[in-house]
Amino acid sequence: MIFNEGPGRFIVIEGLDGAGTTTQARLLHDWLSKATGVAYLTQEPSRGPAGAQIRSILTGRLKVDRQTLALLFATDRLDHLYCQNNGIAHRLASGWHVVCDRYYLSSLAYQSLDVEKRWIYQLNYRCIHPDLTIFLDVPVETCMQRITAGRGFHYELFESYEELLEIAEHYQEVVARLRLFSENIHLIKGDLPREKVWDFVRQRVEPLLGADWLPLQKQQGLLRSNRLISAFRDLASERENLFLLAIRTISDGYQALFAHAEREKPIPVNFFHTGTITPQGPLDFQLKLKQIVREVRLKEYARHRA
Repeated sequence: MIFNEGPGRFIVIEGLDGAGTTTQARLLHDWLSKATGVAYLTQEPSRGPAGAQIRSILTGRLKVDRQTLALLFATDRLDHLYCQNNGIAHRLASGWHVVCDRYYLSSLAYQSLDVEKRWIYQLNYRCIHPDLTIFLDVPVETCMQRITAGRGFHYELFESYEELLEIAEHYQEVVARLRLFSENIHLIKGDLPREKVWDFVRQRVEPLLGADWLPLQKQQGLLRSNRLISAFRDLASERENLFLLAIRTISDGYQALFAHAEREKPIPVNFFHTGTITPQGPLDFQLKLKQIVREVRLKEYARHRA
């Protein structure tokens, strides 16, 4: 893993063609620009030399096989990240918050239609992991309607309903796999009204901007050392589709934020050094969260007795 070590946050918006990634990326960039003054919007394929070739392929002007296309995407991504003048890594190190419309999640979903998925993982091994990836979850039928109206980018190369359905399944597989390695990926229902989707996106991003929230590398280190937070995260994900968004230090422990695809506001849970776990979520969710707390405590008790 290569973590973002810069003070700037790296945020990616992902989804099927027609999911609305470009719209939400622009809204996020505009909001970040007003809120911080140091926001940069980019996209993949990039505007670099390899990105220009990819655009020619996707629009049908240039013909190559799918393996070559996968290599071009990886080449474009590495140039996009590490170009000395205006690469993403340089901007993050300089304190810019970077919003990227698509990233390696798209490669893993789209290019794996005809190319071995393991090879695509290897091609992207040296990429920086985003601080947050937001996946806009939109039904394939809705995406197809938007694509045929001219709103999709890959409309020439990946235009059939059957292919899009298979890509949607690949996305689900890849998201589940990357989450096993603690990648910070959050699903948002993307077929809601645009303003409502934007409210969800903003609620996910806001916590990352505070200086007291741990960067991804330290967050994952804490998860390896703190069994209570790690066990709660695993059960919350399995039982209630709650996924960890961010962690910060408080005076006598840690506060973790969990997000749900159908709930706009993240749910805070406090983990105290004494071993006490205090969920602060909405009242209609309290019983479920308290049940998870009980199970975590029982597991820890059994571990200590073993």
